[in-house]
Amino acid sequence: MAQSAIDIFNRASQLQATGNFGEALRILQIAADNGYAPALQRLGDTFSYAIGVEQNFTKAFEFYYRAACTGLAISQYKVGWSFQFGVGVPRDYNKAIEFYFLAADQEYPLAQFCLAWCYEHGVGVEKNPQKAKEYFEKSAQGGMDEALYRVGENCEIDEYSAQTGPYNVIQPLEIE
Repeated sequence: MAQSAIDIFNRASQLQATGNFGEALRILQIAADNGYAPALQRLGDTFSYAIGVEQNFTKAFEFYYRAACTGLAISQYKVGWSFQFGVGVPRDYNKAIEFYFLAADQEYPLAQFCLAWCYEHGVGVEKNPQKAKEYFEKSAQGGMDEALYRVGENCEIDEYSAQTGPYNVIQPLEIE
């Protein structure tokens, strides 16, 4: 009986944990060849972080991209990050934003944080403090401590508003 891609992936994870990187790489490739997105993601990490292999950002990007095309949010974020910083691929802010949006739409907090930062600084998008605030808040609600700090840091007194008086203070976030 043939093993499922999940079983193969789990076996590769066990092998990596025990330091048997060569066999883990071989088995991960089998799961990846069967289209199992987490295996593609893990192969990207294997080459990005040099886990038992020589570091190769171009190869890492290729695996992240293949996983991102299946809809895996973490890989979409990593592809966006690679495009933003030109790691393993030429820098392209427009493509970075595109992939950040794909992951952020799945409520992936790191992608939401990166979108917030891009809106805050006008990188790949028009500078928009309101959009930055919106994405920092989403990221904070997803558990990103740095985003929570940024939300608190950005609690500034806005311009005078007839509805709220001279101080329109941002409401505290409800974090579950």
